[in-house]
Amino acid sequence: MSKSKTKKSIFPIVIYNKLIPFDGFLAMVTLFILWIRREHKGDTRRLNERFFRHETIHVYQQTEIWITSIIISILCCILFNLSWWWMFATPLIPLLLYVICWIIEIILPPYKLAYKNICFETEAKYNENNPEYLNKRKLFQFKFLKYISNKKYPAK
Repeated sequence: MSKSKTKKSIFPIVIYNKLIPFDGFLAMVTLFILWIRREHKGDTRRLNERFFRHETIHVYQQTEIWITSIIISILCCILFNLSWWWMFATPLIPLLLYVICWIIEIILPPYKLAYKNICFETEAKYNENNPEYLNKRKLFQFKFLKYISNKKYPAK
């Protein structure tokens, strides 16, 4: 009988505060920083293994987007003679893409499920209960693209 190996939390920085994320949300990931609302500190019922797996999936997504955007930015700087200062914008690209996807979902019905229908949230929700998912999901597979269709993967 073999034990399944699950990955540990990959968050080097966890910040509890009352401003980030917005009220009504439990947590938010920005690359490798996990922001958690202060009122949930010590809440083991909500801050459990499933929660950390969900947020770790977001880290994988953001890392894929961030590294891809760095590569594209370098190529654009070289090919189009752009200023290298544009490289400082690359950490914002994952968050910007997340917001753009959210705005698109707000435009499309059902409006109340806009946040839950974002492909990034859908991938995390559908796989947060699978302890083996992070062992199988490798970087640069862009698995979130599979969840763009709302009809195939309805919001949970």
